[in-house]
Amino acid sequence: MEWLGEADVGARTSSSAGVRLRYAQPLAAIPGTSMIERMTSIVEVFDHPGRRLTHEDVALRTGLPRTTTYRILCQLVALGWLERSSTEYHLGHRAYALGDRWAWHTNLRAIALPHLHELASHTGLVAHLAILDRTEVYFLDCSGGDFANVSHSMIGRRLTAHCTAVGKAMLAQLAPETLDDVYAAAAIRRTDSPAAALNSLHGELAQVRVNHGLAIERGNHGSELACLGIALPAFSAAAGVSVAGTNHRLVVGRLAPILSATARNISNEAHEQHSRFAITPQTMSATRQA
Repeated sequence: MEWLGEADVGARTSSSAGVRLRYAQPLAAIPGTSMIERMTSIVEVFDHPGRRLTHEDVALRTGLPRTTTYRILCQLVALGWLERSSTEYHLGHRAYALGDRWAWHTNLRAIALPHLHELASHTGLVAHLAILDRTEVYFLDCSGGDFANVSHSMIGRRLTAHCTAVGKAMLAQLAPETLDDVYAAAAIRRTDSPAAALNSLHGELAQVRVNHGLAIERGNHGSELACLGIALPAFSAAAGVSVAGTNHRLVVGRLAPILSATARNISNEAHEQHSRFAITPQTMSATRQA
């Protein structure tokens, strides 16, 4: 939306800042404005960590009615997106945690990308970087290979963790009881017998541990596609790398030491840069919580 300046007729004054600001069109006046849009407009006025605003400030900046603004502010405080100190509101712990997670992803990609390029160049396959989010794998980046154009569509995509090689490699890092907790609230999909499927998954992950953390998946996401994945040692179950290509090109005996070395190199570099890339309990919470 467009902000109008001090000289505009009808501009209102913010009591705390003494700055005359108003919206060209109040958000509340726009037909079909949803609750999500209104909540988003309120969060967005807290545009830096030090921003502190009163209830009236927020109403003025968003153009929302005072009663609506107050009701949404209370909900955001209850959910942890905002906090209230006396008469002022500011960003809450949940907003900061989301920002930390974004920074963590950005740092991990920056460290891993040169290693992904080298892995793809050395193997002729597509190299992927992924993280584990409960029972899903989220793909952060990829590089190279004959399937690069197709695989680039994987960036930002989520897949069921136990249906991917890199997902199984990361799940294998969890203790069996932790795995049970993670899947308790999200029973294994596409099966009429979640308990039997979970027992089968435990067996697959035990084999991954026997294979020094390497997991393989053939044909699950395309009849010609095969993947080999491993977790990053420094990140336990939080992150992993994989290579993907046609079945006949995925020779495990040749690729296993190369992929393992890549995982170690990324982990070692992350450890060296720990001052700007710390793994905290908050960082790991998305993986640990069900």
